[in-house]
Amino acid sequence: MPEPNYAIELTPPDIELYRAGNTGVEYVSTFDSGSPGPHVLVTALTHGNEICGAIALDRLFRAGLRPRQGKLTLAFDNVAAYCNFDRRVPTAG
Repeated sequence: MPEPNYAIELTPPDIELYRAGNTGVEYVSTFDSGSPGPHVLVTALTHGNEICGAIALDRLFRAGLRPRQGKLTLAFDNVAAYCNFDRRVPTAG
């Protein structure tokens, strides 16, 4: 069965600038408010071809989103698959 043909009109962001993170784990950053509260984790790229999550996390980083209470962790999960994303075969990965 041939692969479905989808037009990809979004541009996957360059996430290399998030590689270092601040947790000791590549592509994972945690922001601590200094006040008690929940620890929220937002992940993207569980499947490397789901580029909307990468776009959303990139926007959160660029907006400077920080928690008022507790901690916020932003993580890109499956970076290797994302780096191999091919808009000509978007369902692969």
